[in-house]
Amino acid sequence: MEKKTPGEICRTGFAERLRTIAAFEPYGRSATALSKAFNLRFPRMAITSHAARKWLIGEAIPTQAKLVALAEWLDVDPTWLRFGGSPGSSELSPSQKYSDRIEFDLRLLTPVERKVIRAALDAVFSARELMAK
Repeated sequence: MEKKTPGEICRTGFAERLRTIAAFEPYGRSATALSKAFNLRFPRMAITSHAARKWLIGEAIPTQAKLVALAEWLDVDPTWLRFGGSPGSSELSPSQKYSDRIEFDLRLLTPVERKVIRAALDAVFSARELMAK
């Protein structure tokens, strides 16, 4: 068995950490799904499905800006995502506060899009009140 280089170890570790994040699960098997979801959230830092594939299989690590964006989207510490850390270190482990990431996605909407979502939520809450009566 061939010995891995330090770079290969870093890239493989990044890919493994990426796949362990619960919020990442829907994208873990498809580079195309990952690139589309990333590009929707970060259109100014768009990636190709080929780049996403390299992240998934441990052939590449994102640039620092993309890594920070990815970590923010997935609600993990960017340092942990890039370098890992000791298992007992709460500072470097994923925070996993919100697995569906709706709060993050809402921040990416334009003011007009937020109004549409607000109207939809108001309709849901109004319907809930009517059903409770």
